[in-house]
Amino acid sequence: MKSCGFCKQKITGKFWQSRNNYFCTKCYQKSKKCNHCGLPARRGIKRGSKIYCSICTSKAKRCKHCNKHIFQKYWQVDQAVLCSGCYNKMPKCFRCKRTTKDYLQIQSQILCVPCSNTVELCAKCHVPLIAKFFTFPNDKRKFCNNCVNSKNYCDTCSTPITGKYYQIGDKRNICGICMKTSVQNPTAAKKILHRVVQFVEKKFNMKINLATELELVDALTLAKLRTKNTIKYGASDRRALGLFVQRGNNYRVYIESLLPYSLCMGVLAHEYTHAWQADHFHKKPSLLILEGLAEWISYKTLIHYNYKTEAQRIEKQRDIYGQGFRKIRNFEKKYGEKNILGKMTNLVNK
Repeated sequence: MKSCGFCKQKITGKFWQSRNNYFCTKCYQKSKKCNHCGLPARRGIKRGSKIYCSICTSKAKRCKHCNKHIFQKYWQVDQAVLCSGCYNKMPKCFRCKRTTKDYLQIQSQILCVPCSNTVELCAKCHVPLIAKFFTFPNDKRKFCNNCVNSKNYCDTCSTPITGKYYQIGDKRNICGICMKTSVQNPTAAKKILHRVVQFVEKKFNMKINLATELELVDALTLAKLRTKNTIKYGASDRRALGLFVQRGNNYRVYIESLLPYSLCMGVLAHEYTHAWQADHFHKKPSLLILEGLAEWISYKTLIHYNYKTEAQRIEKQRDIYGQGFRKIRNFEKKYGEKNILGKMTNLVNK
């Protein structure tokens, strides 16, 4: 006759069998049941109001972090078993989504060590770029938001300064890349203007009856000239790199010193167009026409001398300069590029 595994009494009637143990009906009904297997659990471990039998406990996995037995759902991360509680509490990598003990915290985001060794870094501060980053035209480097918003940037190309740079007397900081091809004296600037004039005269028959003087000045002087002189031909809503000034029959173009060669060429083409407008427009047109035509001539000049990246910047502008440029382009599609100056002259003077 079988004996009850709890009360040790002989079982005379109905009984329950659990593995190799037998239980009388009374003991089975009164006993606490294992929350995992549902069988009577006289010995085992308790978790709050729950109890788990010794057999289920012996088979249960242990959490790598809290070392507690896991009877329900668990997570396996890099061959380590984790209970749901520890898994939910552990930091998770923003990039690979895995839990991690050792991590870097960047811009309130968690980055695990393996990911930090493979992710791209900011060219200036070398912080891993885990979210948004910025690039600049003609520059393959990537920068984080903090460096882009910092005050330490090149006053010419607006790129964050990463290495050697030059501090000019007019309080400008110029990066080494811009300084390599910078136009540093009036003679060099006049040679560039000569190339511009050669191209526009041959390509568009763009001639000016009056001589146009050229001066190379620092940024502070250019800002003062901009304040002092009435800007009749051109807008005044952005930082000036060049300025056209008309005093009676005297035409003068001012250009900021130390501009990179290609940028200087684009600015000279723009300001020389304003001089042409002063010589040919008897009525003042809208700023879209004035700045659009100047940007269009600048664009054509840069393309001609193979400065395509610089020309593409004009295409991407969304301000009045870019809007005007696209307006002139529409005229170009309609009338052809060689007829633009004549059409613009007729349109303005009628």
